[in-house]
Amino acid sequence: MAVLKQQVESFNSLSCTAKAPAIVFMQVASADGAIDKKAVKRLTKLLHFKDYKILVDAMRCEGSSLASVLDLIQSNQIQPLEELRKLRSFLDSACPEETALSYKTALLKLAHDITVTSGGLFVSKLSQKQKVAIVTIASELGLLDDINDVPANNSARAQLSQIHYATTADLPDHLYPVLKPAGWADDVNSDVVMSGINTNRSIHANDPVVGYALDLPEAIEFLVKTSLDDSLSITEIHDKALQNLNRRLLAATQWHELSHQVSEMTGNVASGLVLNGDYFSSEALLSRELLNLAHKKLDASMMMVIAPERGKLFAAKITNEDEQTESELLAFASAAVTNYFKPEQAPISPNVWIVRDGLLVGQIEGMDGIISTAKQYAEEQAQQEEDKLIHTAKAFADDSGVAVKVDVVAHDIDILLRNMQHLIRGYVQQAVQHQQFKGVLSVTVDIRDPEYQPEMKIYLNEQLDDMSQFLSNQFKLLGLACKDDSEIQLSCYVER
Repeated sequence: MAVLKQQVESFNSLSCTAKAPAIVFMQVASADGAIDKKAVKRLTKLLHFKDYKILVDAMRCEGSSLASVLDLIQSNQIQPLEELRKLRSFLDSACPEETALSYKTALLKLAHDITVTSGGLFVSKLSQKQKVAIVTIASELGLLDDINDVPANNSARAQLSQIHYATTADLPDHLYPVLKPAGWADDVNSDVVMSGINTNRSIHANDPVVGYALDLPEAIEFLVKTSLDDSLSITEIHDKALQNLNRRLLAATQWHELSHQVSEMTGNVASGLVLNGDYFSSEALLSRELLNLAHKKLDASMMMVIAPERGKLFAAKITNEDEQTESELLAFASAAVTNYFKPEQAPISPNVWIVRDGLLVGQIEGMDGIISTAKQYAEEQAQQEEDKLIHTAKAFADDSGVAVKVDVVAHDIDILLRNMQHLIRGYVQQAVQHQQFKGVLSVTVDIRDPEYQPEMKIYLNEQLDDMSQFLSNQFKLLGLACKDDSEIQLSCYVER
């Protein structure tokens, strides 16, 4: 990197390195139409990843900004492809081969990740125009010189628009394991890389599966088999993802004490720990290092661990000593499992694992009654919340098809934010069964919360807008679409 900085400073008249990230962004992001402000914001966040440090450092050497370069490109004062040719000439003549290749590869990866980030949470397909744009960038950078004999319309060449990971060293630092519920494997693309929970025990119902995802600024993208070299094993991928997870969670999270009263009559308290505060906290179930920290905090050689929902992991001490009764341990388990059945949460598993020395060694049997009780309690709580979130839907038809409008009256803002995703999913699943549904669903929210203040409206609309984008990407993955297979269009806003 120091070599590249020196070369940029020596060739300051060649500002192509400062322009390159913005040029790549414009070429790819505009391939399918106009670029909005959110796309620029996503690019800015994307450049914070370590994978693009070489690009950002080169820009800083010349004191340039993304905004200024984007303005120049949009005003036709820069010819993108010509600038990429200048960049290639500069890198090839002024930099060591390894540095030049690192810079070019980072640019090509940025081109790919721009399309993924705009696509949202799940694996998305590149459009033909985006593929052409990425292959053109690769060609101008000299990354296709070794296959110039391949016809431009050959599918093998189009596949070069996808970034491939050939070795463990190529796997990025923002790749993490992701726990998903047992049925997830049946609902996603068979190309998604996944594995099972690694324990020396028999498989149980509701055991989660493990996917592997890149943590992008506003979404995650699951790793697919076509992006991997055949020599990369699932064990190598898992170990790299787990290494990244340990580094992230050990630096940013910690186990917290948690307790609740079991009975007002006895005064008994069920106590344990919870790890939360990070999107990937539940994945600590896979980490021996993080589970050993729970052992130490509980002073326990053996403990039970539960990962009921996204972002939370519960742990409690298992002991035969008088200080803990079986009823208290089961009460803690029941309270944790309840989270699995909350409709607004992303469920993982209601199973209760036994952990010794930081490793999953078994599962507590005979938990069906506890799970059933937790489910009943969660359903009762959900009904109480639904009573404070009144909603009705109407269908409107015209020559183009049927659209759905949902009116929501919210008596509690917290309940609104917890339940909106679940509510909208239900209406979309109903709407797509209508043969004439044209994919348009709008949601209007009337706030009746006595604590509501007018200045909260902007924040709530932003929250609803982000949620709409998230759900739209979920629907793509699940194959939910309107009658002509076009994407579902969601819009949500606060009326008051």
